[in-house]
Amino acid sequence: MAAQQQICDNYGPNLDLLPAGTVLGLLVDSGSRLHLYVDGRDQGVAAGGIPQPCYVLIDLYGQCQQVTVVSDGDEVGAARARGDVEKADVVDGMKEPRWAPPPEAPPPPCPYQALCARFKELLLLPDAFFSPDPPRGRCFCERCHQRRGGDEGGGRGGGRDPPAPLGWCRYGLRPRPRAEPGALWAKWPRAFLGTDAGSVRRALDRGEPVPGPASVLCRPTNEEVGGTAPPPGPPRLVLSPALPYAALEPFATKVHFRDPGSQQALGARVAFEVLLRPGSFRPGPPSLRPPAGLAPPPGLDPAHLEWVTREPGAAVLCGLLVRVE
Repeated sequence: MAAQQQICDNYGPNLDLLPAGTVLGLLVDSGSRLHLYVDGRDQGVAAGGIPQPCYVLIDLYGQCQQVTVVSDGDEVGAARARGDVEKADVVDGMKEPRWAPPPEAPPPPCPYQALCARFKELLLLPDAFFSPDPPRGRCFCERCHQRRGGDEGGGRGGGRDPPAPLGWCRYGLRPRPRAEPGALWAKWPRAFLGTDAGSVRRALDRGEPVPGPASVLCRPTNEEVGGTAPPPGPPRLVLSPALPYAALEPFATKVHFRDPGSQQALGARVAFEVLLRPGSFRPGPPSLRPPAGLAPPPGLDPAHLEWVTREPGAAVLCGLLVRVE
């Protein structure tokens, strides 16, 4: 065809009947004549008077599903010149993409995750503190947990890490620069620190828990209840490998707020997920009554629900946990 006029009859093989993998070639010789090659065999002159410059137009239609363009150069040149073009249907001169099944619909948003996110926004915490993956944090409500298979754990292996923080939303924190290489943190045991909403920003600013008037760091020890003065030195930090225990009062102080979305009066608790330097803490018995049915992580003594440390810099914050009640 030239200018929509047929110029050659009974020329070459029927291209619609060629098998997959057939190599076709076009050549304009020195006499401006067009030749067609099929698997390297010249089919003769197809047309003459080919103007210069000339260009190749490939129309994928009929039985043709895919075309690969190759050059006569070496393997590198051929690879660079190669391009795959998928078939398109042409209707009334307009190209329409081939039909494909619609992508699987994303799961509907979790209402509890959205509720926890609205409370987190009330804390006015800069995004720079948080890890971007996942961008909205991870929800561990029963629905989301079961949708992900229900067997995910919160640990990094070794059998001593706590299970998934069911009923909470977790927001990963960016690691702060420390003297220890990040690879060593994978060997540090993980625990939870209940705190109050007013202490979250100060802890994030420093990259470690800080004492405050409403912080668990100021909770009196068993020896201090009798009225004796607290011992000198760094404040006493009380953590637990069991999140339900770390979330008890007075560890995690419940804060009341009005949800901006539903305008309901609700309560919330916050806690930190931390990594503790090995050898920097002392396991001990609980000073509060543990919640009913509390099971400590596998491999841990049920009597050692409190981990106590006084060493500065022994705790690395790695996650913020939010629970709305």
